[in-house]
Amino acid sequence: MIAVPEPVFWAAAAYIAASGLLLAGLAVLAAPALVITRRRSRYFEDWNEALHAPWFFWHVGGFLFRIQELLGNYVLPAPQRVCDLAHSHFRAQVLFTINELGVPDLLRKHGPMSGAALAAATGAHREYLERVLRAASRMGLVTMAHGAERSSSEQQQQEQQQQQQQQHEEEGKGQREAKAGKKGKQQQQRVEEEEEGRREPEQAAAAARQQQARRRRGPLDLEGAVFGLTQLSAVLCEDHPNCVAAMVSLFSDHCGPASELLEGVRSGRTPYELWSGGRSHWDHMAAEPELLARFNRAMTQFNSLSPVEAVFTACPALVDGSAPRIVDVGGGLGAFVGAALARQRRARGALFDMPRVAAAAKKAWRADPGKRELMARVTFHGGSFFDAGAVPRAEADGEIYVLREILHDWSDADSIRILREVRAAIGARARCRLLIVEAVLASAMRSTASARVNGDIHMLVQYGDAKERTEAQFCGLLEASGFEMRRVVPTKGLFLVVEAVPV
Repeated sequence: MIAVPEPVFWAAAAYIAASGLLLAGLAVLAAPALVITRRRSRYFEDWNEALHAPWFFWHVGGFLFRIQELLGNYVLPAPQRVCDLAHSHFRAQVLFTINELGVPDLLRKHGPMSGAALAAATGAHREYLERVLRAASRMGLVTMAHGAERSSSEQQQQEQQQQQQQQHEEEGKGQREAKAGKKGKQQQQRVEEEEEGRREPEQAAAAARQQQARRRRGPLDLEGAVFGLTQLSAVLCEDHPNCVAAMVSLFSDHCGPASELLEGVRSGRTPYELWSGGRSHWDHMAAEPELLARFNRAMTQFNSLSPVEAVFTACPALVDGSAPRIVDVGGGLGAFVGAALARQRRARGALFDMPRVAAAAKKAWRADPGKRELMARVTFHGGSFFDAGAVPRAEADGEIYVLREILHDWSDADSIRILREVRAAIGARARCRLLIVEAVLASAMRSTASARVNGDIHMLVQYGDAKERTEAQFCGLLEASGFEMRRVVPTKGLFLVVEAVPV
């Protein structure tokens, strides 16, 4: 009997079990997935439509995704898996590169394009760009085929070249015939026939060589490759309803600070401050308006990661008119409160953020026809939620205060300060509620588990003591600030909603 090493045995067992689960799950999910895909109209319909899928599919799909994510740890040899993880940052750089070059928008506009055409359109180095695109194809960011498709601009260019060549040949032939007499014409005809006879074998041999070269060409050969859009790169297009291009650009800005993680862990200092020469992320943005503008654009696109519909479904009071006012604390340009007010006619809204951001939000609302009609029900407030009395005061019982992805930017001590200012703003209005929308660190088997713990490292790099938190940690912050946690509501998205009431 052959002795099988225990790690190999368990790896094989895990692989077989996971494969069975994946096949079963795919069988269950295939029908609705196909329906959703057919309705996507080349990847440009709103992904929030998927929020209407039953919870069962979310749970099963999330579990299977997590199993697939963990499978590599048990199937691949450990050295190979570790080296694969070490290469992860190169994958991110491929994504950042095609995003910054605007490749998805070009593919959206022109259809599949060759590397040469994309290099000409972006001003990039052709060979380097093609190699990046090849890597992107293995990540599902672009399709890669060999001569199967060409963009309309390339087709037009080739047709024009063929027409010009044919016209040039006809003109040359006409000139030769005009110069030669009748006898010369017959002689010229014989010469052309002889040349044609010699060309035919040469053309046949060249065609045979090309066909043989095509047979030898592998799927990763760059010669003759054309690249197209996928559902992943589609969300990097400006006109996609769930565009996250600005979010990806923001993440690329943080690669430099991330390189200081090791020194930060050793010294206990914030990696961002080590990278920036001592400035905090907030001070850096305050000093450079372009950084702040990039940050605000990214936060506007944040709804693609935390869809407002998912939060509204989890907390219907935000849109059913039962709350007299919704106060969005740290609400940026007001995408969330605007979406809430657009779904009802009675509730009012208050948007609170730093003075510069609040002023930009008011200007943006005036320029937006859809939001301009809501401005009669919204007030804009500028200030810092660390300043006493700056948060808008509650005007009636039943109002809802929202902290959406705010506390994870701050340490425990600063988070308690923010929560206490919100509590002071609520005052004696005992029926008011606080909703905290955050990436709560919960079940390790949820499909978003990796994204949440990675987000915690992101907070560590940017702000040091800032963090993603567990349910118990949120409970502790609330109790220290004059609130009581009522419940934690899951959503069909990356984040959960922590609901609290004043005590």
